Amino acid sequence: MIITSIDCDQTDGPIACVFSINSNVTTYYLQIYLSPIGNVKGIPEAYTSRQGLRAKITPFYDYILGLTAYDNNDNNAYYYIYVYDDLNKALNLPDSFLTNYFGVNAIMMNNTFLLASPYTNDNISWSLLTIPLPTHFNIRYDNSLIDNTIPSINDKVSSSTTLLIINFKVRIALSTSTSRITIYKTSDNSIRQRIPVTMHEYFSISPDEFAISIFVINSTFNEYDEQYFVNMDNNFVKNKVNNEPIKGIHDDIWILKTDLPNNRKLYSDNAIMGSVRLTQSASKSFLALSKHNQSTYINNLLNELAEKVPINISYLRSDNGFNKITCYQIVIPIRIDVDSTNYKTKRTASEYSSDLHYMITYKNITTFTLGITNDLDQDYGFKPMWNVWNDHKVQIILISGIIIFITFCLLYPILIHKLKSKKIEVLCSTILKFALIVPNFILSILFVVQYSNNVPDLYWLSVLVLNVPLFINFFIATYTIYVGIKNPFIGKDFKEWIIKYRGLVIILIVLVATDYEYLTILKEIPIFTKKLYYYEQINIFNILDNIFDIAILWGAFFDIFFRNIPQIIIQVYYYNYEFLLEYDIVPLLLFVTSSLKIFMIIFNYIYKKVTLIIVRRLV
Repeated sequence: MIITSIDCDQTDGPIACVFSINSNVTTYYLQIYLSPIGNVKGIPEAYTSRQGLRAKITPFYDYILGLTAYDNNDNNAYYYIYVYDDLNKALNLPDSFLTNYFGVNAIMMNNTFLLASPYTNDNISWSLLTIPLPTHFNIRYDNSLIDNTIPSINDKVSSSTTLLIINFKVRIALSTSTSRITIYKTSDNSIRQRIPVTMHEYFSISPDEFAISIFVINSTFNEYDEQYFVNMDNNFVKNKVNNEPIKGIHDDIWILKTDLPNNRKLYSDNAIMGSVRLTQSASKSFLALSKHNQSTYINNLLNELAEKVPINISYLRSDNGFNKITCYQIVIPIRIDVDSTNYKTKRTASEYSSDLHYMITYKNITTFTLGITNDLDQDYGFKPMWNVWNDHKVQIILISGIIIFITFCLLYPILIHKLKSKKIEVLCSTILKFALIVPNFILSILFVVQYSNNVPDLYWLSVLVLNVPLFINFFIATYTIYVGIKNPFIGKDFKEWIIKYRGLVIILIVLVATDYEYLTILKEIPIFTKKLYYYEQINIFNILDNIFDIAILWGAFFDIFFRNIPQIIIQVYYYNYEFLLEYDIVPLLLFVTSSLKIFMIIFNYIYKKVTLIIVRRLV
């Protein structure tokens, strides 16, 4: 026996094969059904005395077995057609069709079977028979085993679409193959999301096992007025009953479209500052590069981000700097600066920020797993700068109002008790100053240590603004005490007082170095101690006032122009720096306390002048 030919065709189910076998002078045709994994289905059928036997696939993915039989009695050829569905069930058709000797035939895309008619009597003309074939299957997905999908073909989707569902006609189970489900953007065929079947956390089979749900990240359908298509590889799922692979969904069938959302806000945020973090191994390699190569690396990273998100490269900016947040990892600041024109039809900075975050976080199913973007830490994603003003402006305004209210409440009783009790006035003034100068100095130190490095070239300026007033204030304090000791009227008594309270004086001199306002406290201390003068006609307190007032005046001058104003300028520059990773509460409070200190200096000066004028008029 010799096999002379094999004719096969395949559907979504079995493969139909016809073997032509010669044995002596007789030709046999053997009909065999094979499963996609190679198993023989059913019992092979053999035919003899047939002119031809052939397997064909219809456009609607049934399959037919056609055989031509030549009848010697009437010298006619007859074509027998058997149509089978995916479950290998024969569908009813007429028994036979008269055809020519060769049984010439074809299947059209409209599922019509063409068959050559017999020659006419003169043997010079012929015609075609058209035989409609059954169309009982839903073939929209080019797969007779798929019932429908959610969303369906040509349905609308958006970035909020996080689930795709495929409903099958048979019970299914996930395969153990290397097959994948891939979502492409139609315009450039770029991959938006690709999930291997082995990543079970992104899939779920329905309880009845007739449907599969696929998780979609928010950045997949992220462009407006675009088309996407979903591709499912063959053997992604299998028929659970017979364990056979199921055909997938090939390209350009399951097409989905995006549109502008109806509830989209009519305003746009134009800029967002954030950061990405490199993995430990990538951070180590990055730090080993030269400065030039580090800048090149960051530029290449921005180019990849622009291509993969996608986003216009002109919208991404960096100062080519980085921050080392731990011993092993660094973060790179990235600013998203979107063109504000036509924002109604374009994505906003916050939307791009969200896309970038999701594509990094789920980089194992996006193209971020390739190239430089694979160096990004998926546990970090893209973190926008925390803007304490934008996030907590209501609370800040409320707190500022409370501070101003308390300030005036403290000043009011001082004015009321001015002529009643000098001690109460001094005590209230001291409390108010402590409440302002202590936090200001602590915040200044915290800013230098923890925040000034976030902005290039700001560290040393912050150090100078912190330290220069220390030396100036210390000099003013020591010089004031020196002048007091050398004063011909009170020098002896003032020296004795300093010696007696030297511990307190030393502490206050050290404190004066941090802020000149401690001079006002030092000046008023004698009020709470024993009087220092021996002669009633000499008012030592007035002399002390004069000595300290001059020092305090110079202290106020240096404090405004060498500390507070420069500090405010630094904080304004720091807040407006484009590549700031995070605007925290410390810089904000430092800005507020520095501004309040200027306000208090000016207010106290005006208050004293007004009080002096009032007293003179009363006298």
